[in-house]
Amino acid sequence: LVHAVDFDPKAIAHVQKKASRHGYGRWISPRAASASEIDFIESGSIDFVLAEGLLCCMKDHEGAVRQIKRILKPNGRAFLSVIKFGREDDPRTVSKDEWASLLAEFRVLEGEERAVSRWALVTSSNNRGNTGDSEIGDGRTLDPVGR
Repeated sequence: LVHAVDFDPKAIAHVQKKASRHGYGRWISPRAASASEIDFIESGSIDFVLAEGLLCCMKDHEGAVRQIKRILKPNGRAFLSVIKFGREDDPRTVSKDEWASLLAEFRVLEGEERAVSRWALVTSSNNRGNTGDSEIGDGRTLDPVGR
């Protein structure tokens, strides 16, 4: 089952229509909701979360990350990305320091800082605690902003 979540009901209607047209309607559970309010998804039930550009489209970054961590299976993974440039007074902007703090909730498997964005592939297992660095699968470390 795929949970398709978006705060925009029009986007959800589009997903429903397209899924039905291609015969995937029974496999997709679309819901208009904020990523920080997805209590309808069972804890520890999700293998993979795609949150590309999600955090910089909302104000409650910590709430969304808390929910992503809650719904991931123990070895589940999430792809998180943010746009780097935004106005400092815009609460949707994710600063470099906030990005590091959000990633500290996870074990970072891979990540990168690009010219206009940051991304990270993470897992809910954070065996290193809140050290600010995350261990990559081969034993190297990656700092939370992807260097």
